[in-house]
Amino acid sequence: MIQNNLIYLAMTTKDFERRISFAFLEKISGEFESQFAESIATAVAYEMNKRFSKNLSDNMESFSNSVKSDRINVLKGDIEDVKQVMADNIERILERGEKIELLVDKTNDLQEQAVRFKRSGSELRSRMWWGQMKLKLLVFGGAGVHRPPRSLRRG
Repeated sequence: MIQNNLIYLAMTTKDFERRISFAFLEKISGEFESQFAESIATAVAYEMNKRFSKNLSDNMESFSNSVKSDRINVLKGDIEDVKQVMADNIERILERGEKIELLVDKTNDLQEQAVRFKRSGSELRSRMWWGQMKLKLLVFGGAGVHRPPRSLRRG
């Protein structure tokens, strides 16, 4: 990478992601130019090695081992987190749907039982009414036809 007449170069293994390498180079170039802005034009070769080597090694370590240094990997991680949350939410919704179906079934059963109870209550009330009417007819009808015993009769 060439920036402000300086060449920045990073050597990596074949399988190392290029975007991480360029992110590393961008960070190093910014830090290098901010630290040595005034002395870059007059610097002698390798003059800044000792002063910048700690910064360079820290950044190399950070970009080599840290997934956070790669924005795309960070975004991929965020996407995976969102996908997991969505999967959990869908699972909860499906469970809730099953519970709602179960509740609807129980409600239907309860309604059918209420209808049967009402019908049997009406039938029982009717039977009781007829039973009472028969009893009243027997009591009142029998009183009119009933003859008193001989001992109570006159004459």
